[in-house]
Amino acid sequence: MLAEIIDFLDQLKIDKVHFVGESTSGELGITLAAKHPHRLHTLITSSSPSHLPPKLSNFFALGHETWPGAVRELGSAGWARELAKRPGTGARKEDPKYLEWWISEIGKSSAYGLDGGCGTRDLKQRKWVAAIKEFF
Repeated sequence: MLAEIIDFLDQLKIDKVHFVGESTSGELGITLAAKHPHRLHTLITSSSPSHLPPKLSNFFALGHETWPGAVRELGSAGWARELAKRPGTGARKEDPKYLEWWISEIGKSSAYGLDGGCGTRDLKQRKWVAAIKEFF
């Protein structure tokens, strides 16, 4: 994905950008800043973890071998429905309308796209954060 971002900037003849990323996009921004600091003016991230403990990855796997595998096997909405049954997931079980909306919103993502996001969790951002600390 980083190569695609750089190619996109090159195609538009943009040398430097202000990069804003939320969640997975923020993780990509951190890696972009570490590998291509000369392409950024600033980096802003939100809800972009620098580390995903194995216990949490296993939680998202919902009893399947891997988190991406669970998403592929269950589909996006099916994965969300199963995740919603667990405590601490943001799915308000006491509000059935909200719960169905929440599952529906996650279900709008293709399983391919959602499981791809799961795969980026292996970027292990901590090493990149250390690399960009001096840059900013």
